[in-house]
Amino acid sequence: MRERQLLGYLYATCWSVSMYPPLWNNWKLQSAKAVSKGYVVFNCIGYTALLLSLIVQTLFWQDEGEGSSAVRPSLGWSDYWYGMHSWLLNGLLASQVLWGSKLWGFSGEPTKRMSSAHRKMTQLFIGLFCVGTAQYVITTMQTGLRNQSTLFYCHVLYFIKIIMSVLKYIAQAKHNYERKSTAGFSMLSVTLDIFGGIFSLAQLVLDLTEKSGISVATVKANSGKLGIGLVSLLFNFVYISQWLLYR
Repeated sequence: MRERQLLGYLYATCWSVSMYPPLWNNWKLQSAKAVSKGYVVFNCIGYTALLLSLIVQTLFWQDEGEGSSAVRPSLGWSDYWYGMHSWLLNGLLASQVLWGSKLWGFSGEPTKRMSSAHRKMTQLFIGLFCVGTAQYVITTMQTGLRNQSTLFYCHVLYFIKIIMSVLKYIAQAKHNYERKSTAGFSMLSVTLDIFGGIFSLAQLVLDLTEKSGISVATVKANSGKLGIGLVSLLFNFVYISQWLLYR
């Protein structure tokens, strides 16, 4: 098994399994108060953007020959599995956090409402998502499928995913700070998230090295995956520091 395939298995497994401990913790405690509403709402938007980006790249990328200036992002089966699985599991987590008492019978203290700033950010990026999608559809109708347009649209989607990741991590860190506790917030999930980020970045480096080499163009084409991995590593270490501080 080639190294990059192994890294793909590892990163997809770590990031996929990391979605289960929060679900189990909430069920065991019969409460989702340890998870911020902003965390799951931003995550829903982010994973929707990520999944759509993967679908668009798969269905609409054209073979334009060697003369094409658009560099196709490096994708593997692990990216698709991670995107779909995480989208579904985060939807399940959102149902616990947003409608825990109605759907899950939770009786614990409900999670605080999203702040007005978080609601405005949600509306802003949903608007950006709609505008970017409309622009891509209109451009495609006018000029046909072109890889430059597809790549730009996917960059917009990845940008939304990265910003949503930053916002969700900030929302959860703020939630932990206000509670002065990480009780109920799974540190196993954080640990798996860190390893997933490391394996994802390592796989990306190997992919670029083996396929087309590391250059400004290839890094730019894969900036979405790179950004997601780096953001994940940074903020999960913030959570570890909170766990050490509040335990």
